[in-house]
Amino acid sequence: MRFRILASPSQDALSYLLGDRGEAVVIDPVPGIDALVRALLTEYRLKLVLVLHTHLHHGRTSCARELATACNVRIGAGARAAAIENSLPLAEGETVRFGRERLHVLDTPGHTPGCVSYLWRDRLFCGDALDVAGCAAGDSEADIGTLHDSLMRKIFSLPDETLLFPAHPVKGRYVSLVIEERTRHARRGGLSRDQLLSDMVLHRHRPGSSAARNGSA
Repeated sequence: MRFRILASPSQDALSYLLGDRGEAVVIDPVPGIDALVRALLTEYRLKLVLVLHTHLHHGRTSCARELATACNVRIGAGARAAAIENSLPLAEGETVRFGRERLHVLDTPGHTPGCVSYLWRDRLFCGDALDVAGCAAGDSEADIGTLHDSLMRKIFSLPDETLLFPAHPVKGRYVSLVIEERTRHARRGGLSRDQLLSDMVLHRHRPGSSAARNGSA
């Protein structure tokens, strides 16, 4: 079994490679990571079977296209995600298989309408649904009420020890726990819809955040 966190400091982003029994998937590959992914596949003797996105934004091309084309695989994304060429729609309850392993698809919309998360063993790859010790910034596609429901009903309902792997590091932190995030919100009296909206706006304009630098989430 292989599990690699692929950090891209220049883009303040995280990608993930999972492999088992000669097969692999990549989650949220960032631009420019193709050569590294292909080198790791060769080193580990893995064949890429699917490239996965937790979310896609309307009007932006998938940075996974080059990797998917080179490896002759499809791009998996939420069934309600922005349409892209050669995509495989993934809905709540479906599974993605590689080797003997399975990723379970959870519908976690809010940051974008088509956001999904991937649950593997005790780990959830949640994209921009949640940041470590913070709230992911949103743009015009974000729906605060829907994101609130995704956090409370899906992510925070997972077992306490579930590890949360987001799409971006925060202050050098790459991972959190469900119990940590749930407790942090509970200490503040629970995360109301209004508090979530406030958090997203603050995060969006915080110095050093990807949104503040790029003007988008």
